[in-house]
Amino acid sequence: MHVSESEMLLDDASNYARRAQDQGSPVVLQTWPGMLHVWHMFAGILPQADEALGEIEEFIESCSSATRS
Repeated sequence: MHVSESEMLLDDASNYARRAQDQGSPVVLQTWPGMLHVWHMFAGILPQADEALGEIEEFIESCSSATRS
């Protein structure tokens, strides 16, 4: 999960991530400084969006390989 440090939903994201983890879901919560809500939609424009999407891809791949093992 990605959330901006200035996001008004930061506490909600933290709580959601903790509850998902408590239930056994693989979850990683990353906070990003100075990002606007849904900065991912600016891929190709904001380097942070490209980086975030790359991290999402890596996480999905790690979950996929874990289920194959």
